[in-house]
Amino acid sequence: MPGNQRQVLHTLEGHFSDDGCACFSPDGTLILGVDGQSLKLWRVETGNLAQTFYGHSDDVSSCCFAPDGKKILSGSLDWNLILWDVQGRLLRRFKGHSSSITSCTFSPDGNTIVSSSLDNTIILWDTATSNSIGMLEEHKHRVRSATVSRDGNTLLSSSGQTMKLWNMKTRNCLQTLRAGADITSCCFSPDGERIICASGSLNLWD
Repeated sequence: MPGNQRQVLHTLEGHFSDDGCACFSPDGTLILGVDGQSLKLWRVETGNLAQTFYGHSDDVSSCCFAPDGKKILSGSLDWNLILWDVQGRLLRRFKGHSSSITSCTFSPDGNTIVSSSLDNTIILWDTATSNSIGMLEEHKHRVRSATVSRDGNTLLSSSGQTMKLWNMKTRNCLQTLRAGADITSCCFSPDGERIICASGSLNLWD
């Protein structure tokens, strides 16, 4: 299209939460979105609703696809994580947090799940068994986000005005970074060499 104009391909009809989330599947053919206590799965090519996921008893706060695109993970204000297949079947429920979940993600190999919570902790889970394989408890405030580097070696988390880098294997905190305001989210660059965080403004770190 000429200039900077962009065309709306589809409008996905649904009562999406104001503070929900949405993401593409790894192959780009599906869109996952939050709709209150449920999840909705849409086909990108047609804009049609493919599946609705029911299982949480409070609003869903985070969702993502597994790296292979065959499973879906959701975290909720009901303190639970749920692992689904893309057909909407509930596979496993992960219980261990004592407050609302703020983020959830997979390690790049899909074998580990990482969740953060308002209970000030981050929990690492075995995807296949739903067992906890580690808890990171050094944050003094509510943990808002946690993500894993593309090589799977480092975990990045944010809480209050701080971010922490962790070794995924040893669970040791490698470094603490401090911003000038509360951090709402953070992530690695694709090459793992930089970090960006949102804290009123966007801050880029090496």
